[in-house]
Amino acid sequence: MPPIMDQIVTGYQRYYATQYVHRQYPIYVLQPLEFSSVTFLVCDYLVTLPDEVWPSISSSPRFNLHVVVAKIELFWTGKWSYARVLFLVVSKSLVSSPWSQSAKCTTQNRYQVIGWQLFHAIGQVWVHNVVTSSALAMIIPIQLILFLRVYGLYNNAKWIVGFLAVLFLASMAGELYVVIKLSPGMTRIVLPFSNIVLCQPNSGAVSHLYLGLIPAIAFDIPVFLLVLLRGISHLGTQKNADFKGSNIVRLLTRDSTLYFLVILVVYIGLAISWIKLPGVEAFITFGYGFSIVSVTASRMLINLKKL
Repeated sequence: MPPIMDQIVTGYQRYYATQYVHRQYPIYVLQPLEFSSVTFLVCDYLVTLPDEVWPSISSSPRFNLHVVVAKIELFWTGKWSYARVLFLVVSKSLVSSPWSQSAKCTTQNRYQVIGWQLFHAIGQVWVHNVVTSSALAMIIPIQLILFLRVYGLYNNAKWIVGFLAVLFLASMAGELYVVIKLSPGMTRIVLPFSNIVLCQPNSGAVSHLYLGLIPAIAFDIPVFLLVLLRGISHLGTQKNADFKGSNIVRLLTRDSTLYFLVILVVYIGLAISWIKLPGVEAFITFGYGFSIVSVTASRMLINLKKL
């Protein structure tokens, strides 16, 4: 057999021989599961859409009339701000999908399509690290949301900016190190006569991407403590210790506390699933887990808008 034909046959044999992680998980079952977490986010957006529409009151001085008019005022309308941008990133761009894709690419013992024209032109295995780094697309915006909330709670104090900036950069550096340095080694394979570049984890490769959750939790814990201390000190300044002070302080404290409890449970569950479950179940739980985190973060911003 000519060398070129041998290359073609060998390439496609290896490709089709690894189309299943386990025989009980064919590709037509996996693909719908990959997008189910995105569907979850879409449903939540439809549920919270009425919270983004507000009635406006128009008056007529001539006849002394007040008419309630339904005015469409979505979250992204009006003057743009950091909070609006972060809300769009977290809730509208459906960025939990890259988590699922990167988890699948690093845990499944089969080839993973990492690109077509663009990645094929680059043609390097390090592109896998770029794909895997998209996992940070969910954690970083949420950390910035918490950053702004604490900054507002402490009346724009400069020491808060410095402390949280150092904490945020350290957390992001730790997450990038885990994602890039602790990802399993990949072998690049180009299918003959096609524009598809495939990646396969090296034999015996072990993924430690679950360690990327540790820097994220290390950022959330000090932020939660700062919010808790601010809420307690606010109670001390009130005449009645029945949490009847400023509505915005009460809301920020309540939502931040609930968010911390949710993400703590989610992160611990994701780490356990990554270690204990097979590759398929692990990446499915990652998709749903970060969908829950996305919903929680977007609800914090919506509740603040409703105040």
